[in-house]
Amino acid sequence: MKGLNEAKDNIAVSKFSCTHPTQGKSVAAHELGHAISYAFYEKKLSPESYEEFKKLRACADSHHKQKITKAPNPILHHPGDSLRTEEDTADLIAYRTFPDTANIFECALLETSGDGSFYKDLSLENKETRDTHSSSLFRVIMEFVHKKKKVPESCLAVMKEDPKFGYEPCF
Repeated sequence: MKGLNEAKDNIAVSKFSCTHPTQGKSVAAHELGHAISYAFYEKKLSPESYEEFKKLRACADSHHKQKITKAPNPILHHPGDSLRTEEDTADLIAYRTFPDTANIFECALLETSGDGSFYKDLSLENKETRDTHSSSLFRVIMEFVHKKKKVPESCLAVMKEDPKFGYEPCF
């Protein structure tokens, strides 16, 4: 998925999403999460639903103990958001949409070495202070948590090392 276009009226589907339907359907749900966010921003959905949506956003935001408060996109920024709230909320919508999928679609985001023998740049923290996405590793872990799947021991060790993040499920 390339995301919502400037007109905010459609979603562009990438070749990856089309050729990897198991991951692609979750990517589509993530992008639909942005469309839902935009609909709330435009006040096209009920105030009662918006209250529930704001709770989900607050939970997504709570996973970052040290927040970057500047949110770069005012159209997808809601009161109380920090830098990564929008993308993390879209992830939560994808996890909720396909909770029983055995596949962890976020793994597709992990970068591998040239020969594919190991993962590169594994960090819970996204060092890019203007990137609205959480790190790929953090997103993988959050998918495990929200789909109630056993988190690998190697990830559990990393999670215990860094107090800047929380892992409480939002649902």
